[in-house]
Amino acid sequence: MISLLSKWNGKNQTVGIASGRRCNSISVPNRRIHCRVVLIGWLGCSPRALSKYDHCWKNFPLKDSFSSSSPSPSSSSTSSLPLPFEKIETLSVIPPMHWLLFPNKAKRKANKFVEEELKNFLKDHKEEDKLLFHSFSANGPHFHGHLLPFMKESNGFHVPLNGTIWDSGPPFEMNHVIFARGFVGAFLFRFNILKKSIKVLFNKPSSQVDKSLKKKELKEVQKPIYEHWLLTPIMEFFFKIILTLPPIKRNLTTVRKELMNQLKAPQLILYSQSDDLLTPESIEKSIHELEKNQFPTHTTKFQNSPHVSHMMIYPNEYKYAISNWIEKEIIGSSSPHINK
Repeated sequence: MISLLSKWNGKNQTVGIASGRRCNSISVPNRRIHCRVVLIGWLGCSPRALSKYDHCWKNFPLKDSFSSSSPSPSSSSTSSLPLPFEKIETLSVIPPMHWLLFPNKAKRKANKFVEEELKNFLKDHKEEDKLLFHSFSANGPHFHGHLLPFMKESNGFHVPLNGTIWDSGPPFEMNHVIFARGFVGAFLFRFNILKKSIKVLFNKPSSQVDKSLKKKELKEVQKPIYEHWLLTPIMEFFFKIILTLPPIKRNLTTVRKELMNQLKAPQLILYSQSDDLLTPESIEKSIHELEKNQFPTHTTKFQNSPHVSHMMIYPNEYKYAISNWIEKEIIGSSSPHINK
């Protein structure tokens, strides 16, 4: 049995595979609800890789969002629950690799994204609709933090963020070693300097990966791709200097404060025991910090999936974690007030 360790309001539970389970019915407002999701890609992410998550969202089963209390059909505990939305829409963005090194450029790009893309994406957004961010690794939260100052009412932004999904993140404690390994991994992936098994993992449809991945292949996938005999020591030396520069240090501190001071919307953390870049210990420190700052936090910990690969290894469990969180934390909750 594949088990997922979940945590809800300080209580641990195991999510396993069961059959014949009937989901709890929920009361849904008598109106059509749209869900809009902003996908923020990881460092070195390709449009093709991020499109798999776009496909995942658009293929969630939907149930009649204007029926008052229709029970879900019987399903296993790792099947995604039908979501009470009439429609799910997505907007994808992949922040460039160099943004970390140029804070002012990152701020300008974030402002441009909000003004030209996000506001247009939300032009038909109603008060009862839901806005979610689905952010990956460290690059996603970094860009997310840059967006927040421009997502305030004082800047003409009138849509609250209802919740955030962190995939393989967020890492609030970063050092030069993690930055170096992340950049090396992104560089190797971008220029296809990877073992074949890693490329197969990202390029196969998730259903094929789930059926064909064997133990031997899984071991191969889990080997670190962040180590290079020449690039890694060079990048570690480079970031050891860069992270001491006042503009860079100030920018990282500001981004972290923005993330901690945003509205206390529900958070879903998806991470793995086998992540070789952002270890489970580092993610769990971030979870404790979110809880300390009174964010409603739900976590799902996978066992054998590499960094930003949980959906590829555990597609059913991944979708169940998201749909279960939406049912419990997003649907029926009142929209938070936006930041002034």
